[in-house]
Amino acid sequence: MAAVVPARNEVDVIAQAVTTLLEQDYPGEFHVIVVDDHSTADAARAAALQLQCPDRLTVLGAKPLPPGWSGKVWAQSQGIEAVGTLGLPADFLLLTDADIGHPADAVTQLVARADAEKRDLVSLMVRLRCYSFWEKALIPAFVFFFAKLYPFAWVNNPRNRTAAACWCAAARWKKQAASSRSVRN
Repeated sequence: MAAVVPARNEVDVIAQAVTTLLEQDYPGEFHVIVVDDHSTADAARAAALQLQCPDRLTVLGAKPLPPGWSGKVWAQSQGIEAVGTLGLPADFLLLTDADIGHPADAVTQLVARADAEKRDLVSLMVRLRCYSFWEKALIPAFVFFFAKLYPFAWVNNPRNRTAAACWCAAARWKKQAASSRSVRN
């Protein structure tokens, strides 16, 4: 299992997010790849310096953004490619953001659900942090409109081909690797 974490200017939160990934109770091998998406604050390097875990954490700098790609998806794509380049054993990939703290059993639960339901992709809606006035004002509206665009009953129906990953998704490696370059914008 490998986690791919694109990071752009998230120096204040990335160490906590990566720490929660490295503390997963997943029973197999688990490696975290952080891809610094051209941060001005060098967020990915900050995480690496704070954590000092070279056997389970790889930090990469994103290559220049080619035409037709958005930054985050480009960074994810490079992290996915690195899984193969580094020869990491990975039946699944965890795609997540640099500002998410994961409970210790998150990866185990995602993989167990994918296996039990024979799915190639499972995702979880994370609990969003709503402390400041603006977070309390804007985040509920964001979730409301996200649910309008991707109705939860629709995306949870295995007969529908629509997927909605809200910052935390586990995908079977071989299928994801084959299609990572086709998911650009």
